[in-house]
Amino acid sequence: FPKIKTDFILSVGSMCRVAHHLRKNHLRNLASPLDWMINDSLKVVFELFQSDFKDFFRFCSFVKNAEDFIGKTDAYRQVVKDDSNDIIAIHYFYAYEDLETQSKRINTQTRKRWTLIKDKILSSKNVVFVRSGDFDLKEASEFLQKTAKLFNKNGGGGYTLINVSHNERLKEDEMIMQEFDLGENLKLVHYSICENEKDYRGNTSFWTTMMQ
Repeated sequence: FPKIKTDFILSVGSMCRVAHHLRKNHLRNLASPLDWMINDSLKVVFELFQSDFKDFFRFCSFVKNAEDFIGKTDAYRQVVKDDSNDIIAIHYFYAYEDLETQSKRINTQTRKRWTLIKDKILSSKNVVFVRSGDFDLKEASEFLQKTAKLFNKNGGGGYTLINVSHNERLKEDEMIMQEFDLGENLKLVHYSICENEKDYRGNTSFWTTMMQ
């Protein structure tokens, strides 16, 4: 495991895994709008950064197959999709309040959180983004390069993206690690591991060791 110097760490999804392990290891300084969300695209994450989350869950709809996400026992939670950004929320919406009222509240709360996060990114020399999901080198590279340009990173600091993807061909105690130096203090670290797909925490042994 490479040692990575950082002033600020932020989860960029997907699902609950990253936020859970950041919090468990005392590395979750600020709540990210993408904590507990299901999102599959770093391109969308950058677009949200770029727009200051302006349209985040402003135009949304109920997911019909909600039991696939929360089971059949939860009668209060609603699974909702952000139609503009193709993101699914499974923890924020409830059956006892209308969707429009909730979406406005989530959007307002998210934009306030993003203001704090953006200020932290701008004031930090080294920032690390952590993501759980499939890895695409081109997409990850473009995300870091565009994000660095967006925040006009200078002064010798940089960005690192740590991506952890599931590989069913590996054993629980095996991993494949790849490092990519993109220049201009931009780095990618990709771990391919065998996650416990039935548990939202995944491969807890790996995550705990990696974050330490």
